[in-house]
Amino acid sequence: MSTTAIVINHNTEVIQADIIGVEPIYMNYTLTKISNPCASGARNCWNVSYKKKASKVLKGYRVKLTYNDSTFTARMQKKPTDEYLKIRVKSDLLTMPSTVAINGSVVY
Repeated sequence: MSTTAIVINHNTEVIQADIIGVEPIYMNYTLTKISNPCASGARNCWNVSYKKKASKVLKGYRVKLTYNDSTFTARMQKKPTDEYLKIRVKSDLLTMPSTVAINGSVVY
């Protein structure tokens, strides 16, 4: 029996990206789950449906960021309170052209 170890280089760094815009993200409806017992009366049998109701609900914020003359967009559930965000990203993404989306996680 042989064992193989794979080493993946996950070099990440925390960058401080300036916030240049914040837009709310709204959903124009809400879904309500409706559960009813089956007509046959069988145990653990449920008819499940969803009812769509028109309403405007705030679901989060679209945050436009800039870092080293590149702009990108992040989505957050809470509205940012500072003028910048600290974001952890893979180091090799920072050297790519500005047309590439940067995937990162916000450091709170």
